[in-house]
Amino acid sequence: MKEKNYDFRARHWQYHRPGMRQQERGAAANEVELDGGWSLGCAPDAPRIVKDAVRDFQDYLLVSMNLSVRIVEASGPNTLFVTVDPELGRGFAFDAAKESLSVTLADESMAY
Repeated sequence: MKEKNYDFRARHWQYHRPGMRQQERGAAANEVELDGGWSLGCAPDAPRIVKDAVRDFQDYLLVSMNLSVRIVEASGPNTLFVTVDPELGRGFAFDAAKESLSVTLADESMAY
């Protein structure tokens, strides 16, 4: 099908591509699979850039992975929680357990 003039604009402004999830692929023994029972979160006093990053990841999961997750303000079971800790020095730390994931950033600008 031939593209009409300026149709590329719709693709250009689409941040997340739909239909990226491979439904037939499940998690391996050493992997964690997010499903509708998971949440994303950050502290209520987290910097705005961190809150925006969490909301953007929520949108990515919905649009690209067809997965609806809620946003929470406290870490808990089945939660991917993002924090900022300057004592980390630089970089980030990623901790994964069967029922929780945490991402700790050394600087809030890393959420961008």
